Amino acid sequence: MTDVTNQSSVATQSLGISGNSMVKDTSTSSKVAPAVNAGSAQTMRDNANPSNETQEPASSQYLLNDPKLKEILLSDVGVECLLARLKQSVHTVREFAAYIKKMAAIETEYSVHLKKTARTVTDVFKRSDIKKGTFQNQILNVLKSTDRYGDAGNTFIDALHRIHDELMDLVRSMDRQRKTCKEAALRHEKNLVDAERECEKAKGKYDNACEELEKVRTADPSKNKLGFKGKSEEELHRRMTICEVDYQQKVDTCQRLRRELVEKLRVEDIRKLQGLTLECDNALSLQVMLFANLIETLQLNRAFVICPIKPINSPTANLAIKEMAGKIDSELDFYNYVYNIPRQRQSLNRAAVVFRKHPTLGPSSRSVSNSAHPTTHVGGHSMNNTASGMNGNINKSVNTANVPKPSAFVSSGTAKTGPVLSGSVMGSMLGSLTSGNSGNTNLGSSFSNTNGSTSSTTTTPNTGINNTASGNLHNTSSNQDDSPMVTITNSPSVLIKPVVPDSKKFTHDVPEYNPSINGLAVYGTPLEDLLDYEEGTVPRVVYQCVQAIDNFGLEVEGIYRANGNSAQITEIRREFDIDALAVDLLRPNNGVNDIHSVSSALKQYFTALPDPLLTKRYHREFINAANITNDIQRRDSIHAIINKLPDPNYTTLRYLVFHLYRVQERESVNKMSVANLGIVWGPALMDTDYQNVGEMALESRVVETILINAYAIFEAE
Repeated sequence: MTDVTNQSSVATQSLGISGNSMVKDTSTSSKVAPAVNAGSAQTMRDNANPSNETQEPASSQYLLNDPKLKEILLSDVGVECLLARLKQSVHTVREFAAYIKKMAAIETEYSVHLKKTARTVTDVFKRSDIKKGTFQNQILNVLKSTDRYGDAGNTFIDALHRIHDELMDLVRSMDRQRKTCKEAALRHEKNLVDAERECEKAKGKYDNACEELEKVRTADPSKNKLGFKGKSEEELHRRMTICEVDYQQKVDTCQRLRRELVEKLRVEDIRKLQGLTLECDNALSLQVMLFANLIETLQLNRAFVICPIKPINSPTANLAIKEMAGKIDSELDFYNYVYNIPRQRQSLNRAAVVFRKHPTLGPSSRSVSNSAHPTTHVGGHSMNNTASGMNGNINKSVNTANVPKPSAFVSSGTAKTGPVLSGSVMGSMLGSLTSGNSGNTNLGSSFSNTNGSTSSTTTTPNTGINNTASGNLHNTSSNQDDSPMVTITNSPSVLIKPVVPDSKKFTHDVPEYNPSINGLAVYGTPLEDLLDYEEGTVPRVVYQCVQAIDNFGLEVEGIYRANGNSAQITEIRREFDIDALAVDLLRPNNGVNDIHSVSSALKQYFTALPDPLLTKRYHREFINAANITNDIQRRDSIHAIINKLPDPNYTTLRYLVFHLYRVQERESVNKMSVANLGIVWGPALMDTDYQNVGEMALESRVVETILINAYAIFEAE
């Protein structure tokens, strides 16, 4: 037994040296690895931790040198206990990997639902029935931050999947090595156990032989029965000697096996099992630390979205969500809404109610019969001619506050409300009426305001012509009683000719359309030149038209397929060519109120580009890519060509594609599928040869592929 104890001591020292070396290497790797894996979050952790203290993994390496620990490990139960401990570690890793996988699935679902909800609500808050102004602007910014908040978890999710894969690889590796070590260790232990069992059997035989020999020596010879020959002492002694030799050999064999097992085999088995256990535990600890760093990084990234770190005195720093919400000014929104009502309504008040006495009851002080007082309409206002007495005098009453300015007539376009009478003509006419005879005359005149043409006014002597025959004037103005009046009685026949205003007058009120004078023309100007002039990333005409269609046209059936009113399209083009900054299509007016005209104007802009949006240079490459039958390869090929487009073309295409993607999302309402949009927009965006029908179909396929893979080709807005 002394030899066995000494051998155990030697083996213990050997195991301690090997174990220390192995544990030291593992501990060192566990200390270095977290800094490498968490490198992306190191800066953020330094900012969050003012003391710059890096969390080191706990280590109690000195405990592995405890003699009592080594004695237990080298005992007969050491291998069995270490196998159970290694199995426990592997099972722990497997359970932690399952937790990581489940958490990755939860984070993925959360991120997808969060981004989907943010995009849906963004579309809702862009509709026309939502409150405009600072609220709409800031709530859209908040929703963009929410979308970025969801994107912040993408890296975290990828890292979780990577941790799960590494943990499962560790489980498979440990299971395989554990089985190998278990077979070898149990085989070595079994050899010793079998030798000890054989030794016990030999000892039993030896003890029986000794007892029988002792009985023969101490037995009374006279008691032997007749007919039976007792065993001789020599025979029993010989048997005892054989058992003793066999027993001694078995003991020697058992001691040799134990000495070999304790000094060599068990030491190797214990070292392997201990190394595998610590390796598994340290790897698990490393992954837990990495997981903790990932959670910290995730929360920091999300916190930076909610409240970004701002450079000192930086005017372009991103606002925190709380600051965005603080910029909502309800009073300003209410003021702007009410202030813009006159732009949306033709009139604020209804016509005033005035008491008018029936003509059969005689003239009234408030209203005079049209037969005695014919009215001449001038530019939407009226001049009433009434008889003031039998002496032929003319009483003239003019309310200068209600006289329209000359610019109001010029800016109205065509003379829809009758001829315009200048002051000199009216003066000469009144002079001739004053100097005329006292015969009864009536002004039988009429202005047509329905066909946009001017008509003449003629006065004839009253020769029994009634009021109807002489012609009643049609009043098209709602404020007739506020117009200036001219009273005429008993005048001879006078011919009043329409007066055409001098085109040289009032030119300062209506500027002529000349893009070369007012600025750079929008339609037909190269895209790069226009963006340099506007100092933007997307042409304003594209931005305005897209905003208008997003607000008013996404649910209009046949949007982009149906053509708009040609007059309104021309007006939109004219307004953008004159001053694009002054155009606001989000406030429709009488001149532009057809959403199909806006969509047609947008298509005409891209058609009018000297170089198409997808450029002539890459036209053939797009056509070749459209010929690819495999959807994935066709998408990747078109994606690569789009990345080669000039920056102005790329940014404009990205903005347009996301708009068209929103259009096709409402296909159930507007009947505009991806295929329909491809047919409409293919010729508008590419260098189209209208004689080549087959190539036009490929152009449509290019647009279809871009729309279907919008979020794969471009980063989300």
